[in-house]
Amino acid sequence: MYKIIATDLDETLLNDAREVSLKTKEAISKAQQMGVYIVPCSGRAPGFLANLYDELHINNNENYSILANGSIVIENKSERIIFIESIPYDIGSRVFKDATNKGYCVEVFVPDAVYVFQVTPDEKARLHSFGERMKFIDDVDYQIFKAQQVIKILVVKDNAIPEFQAYAQSHPLVFEHVCVSYSSNRYMEINPLNVHKGLGLSALANHLQIPMEQTIGVGDNYNDEGLMKEAGLSIAVSNAIDDIKKLADVVLPYSNNEDALAHVIEDYVFSKR
Repeated sequence: MYKIIATDLDETLLNDAREVSLKTKEAISKAQQMGVYIVPCSGRAPGFLANLYDELHINNNENYSILANGSIVIENKSERIIFIESIPYDIGSRVFKDATNKGYCVEVFVPDAVYVFQVTPDEKARLHSFGERMKFIDDVDYQIFKAQQVIKILVVKDNAIPEFQAYAQSHPLVFEHVCVSYSSNRYMEINPLNVHKGLGLSALANHLQIPMEQTIGVGDNYNDEGLMKEAGLSIAVSNAIDDIKKLADVVLPYSNNEDALAHVIEDYVFSKR
């Protein structure tokens, strides 16, 4: 029986209104009663999923999250770190300097906060809802991270995935020592080298002493590539991009707006495949 379901959030677990349907909540609750871990597997930083934890009743230290695209795995309530990888300072500084020089909005993730530089008005309005952990910084200076663990750098521009891909390919000396992925048609996500959601899932499975064969990964976008490759069973929702569908063991006929995760639980937990 599958013991861990690691699910991406946006365009996978969450519908387009960024909600979890009642059907999906009920399926998650029943799976939890059967001893299955439902694990958010997200690009978000720690501290940004409290409302979701409450909604899904995973707001205790017997539940876990894989965050910052696999750079950090935490216990949900205490945020105790059970796995972390960070970007070396000199490499992060080089990436940060190049991206900010190009005028991009850049967000730097550490375990307890997200620092935002060169924020656009639209991005600032969106991020304010996340509260005190968002730090809007006027001085574009990476030296503040010398004594901190940077787990992810996010470059932001609307409708810019092709632009970001061309940018990364044309600057190999900047990006050769990091892992780069893309999501939501507006994010270039930069993680430590060889770090991805699949690595986070492997670290969690090892912590829980659960074989990888008993894990499921569900996703839709470029930053789920590692999850698709590492999970015991990889599943793409029907609205996933083609590259993720090609990597998945199963492509659902259901989208994020059609209770995709509920169908995963019904087919692979309740049926005890």
